[in-house]
Amino acid sequence: MAIVLVLSIALAALFLTPLISISNYPLFASHPLPRKISKQLSSLWRLPLLQSVLGLENSLLTSARLGNPATLGIATEIYVVSLPRRKDRRRQMDRLARLLSLNLTYISATDAQDPTIVSIQQHVALQTLGYSPPFISDYALRNATFEWPEDFDSEGFAVAPDDDRAGAELWDDTRPHLTSRGSQSIASLPQTCTTSNNLFPPPRKSPRLFESLDLPKLACWHSHLRVIRDIARQPDDGGVAIVLEDDVDMERDIIERLQTLWGALPADWDIVYLGHCWSDEKHHPPLRIVAPPFVIANHLHTSAQHNHSTLRPSYEPKCTHAYVLSRRGARRLRAYLRFVPFAYSRAIDQALSWLVHSGRVKAFSVVPPVVVQRKVGKSDLMPGMGSEWIETLYDGVLSGR
Repeated sequence: MAIVLVLSIALAALFLTPLISISNYPLFASHPLPRKISKQLSSLWRLPLLQSVLGLENSLLTSARLGNPATLGIATEIYVVSLPRRKDRRRQMDRLARLLSLNLTYISATDAQDPTIVSIQQHVALQTLGYSPPFISDYALRNATFEWPEDFDSEGFAVAPDDDRAGAELWDDTRPHLTSRGSQSIASLPQTCTTSNNLFPPPRKSPRLFESLDLPKLACWHSHLRVIRDIARQPDDGGVAIVLEDDVDMERDIIERLQTLWGALPADWDIVYLGHCWSDEKHHPPLRIVAPPFVIANHLHTSAQHNHSTLRPSYEPKCTHAYVLSRRGARRLRAYLRFVPFAYSRAIDQALSWLVHSGRVKAFSVVPPVVVQRKVGKSDLMPGMGSEWIETLYDGVLSGR
């Protein structure tokens, strides 16, 4: 009986495949009936038994815990970093959650005017003043670097949960003891971002906006470090967490894309970028390519060939609007991001990019992005709606057809 059932499904698959694919052609894409049929057939295509008969790889479909559509089929939690006062953004995220049936947990971001951030700014400035005596030359400033502790690369470091705050995490509760002269020195010190493993920022009299280490950048670092710390403290049970910012849109078929790509990840991955910016993430060859047969062509594309998703080793991705962390990856990132003098030394996406590019974390990117920043409202980090980098989706939930 089982053999008959499998053979029946296989024959049905051979019949359904061309019907699903035919709607990708522009001749049919504009007509409602083929689009309706294709949408109904695509739900059959996603059945695990039918996929296994057709030889479609998807290791996560065998895991009920990591196969939950409410967490995009590849995670156990989805966290959204969001300022409580940005109710406009939360409404849009709630709408996205309803349309994709997602379970979101909001994490209150730290406001740039919070006293904690002012205290952190003083700690960062004091570190710079303490490291740089007035007689040091510009050449020495540009070439002075720090060394990472050797145990950062040990296996025990990444495996053992760490519940104790350390390093820059302690700055939350302490204000640096400053004399009036010290306060004046810090107030007059230009706060600029450092690069790579440098101890000091390059000398700049008038830093550009992206070079300025201002309060919003420090608040963004603090907000992400808090959620990363919460993830790192959870039991080492194979859990996977997605971290989103509150201004994103997603591909309508993001669950199918991610589930099919996820099996190509190595066991020791740390972070996966679902969205990224200001980097050529096609730099490395793909580990896997997905060409969904159930996606219907729209007016922007004439073929599903434009709709491929790939999983690649990350190059130097920027932006933190959508990334996925393993428990191991969260612990590694937490240790790096709280390490003085690296902590709060630049924008957090630049910090993560440097850790990726220098090989300190094992990172991968979905290319093209399946999650993008919408940029439809005022940015909390910079003037206007944010940076000039704009990504589009093939069929976004909030911006698509």
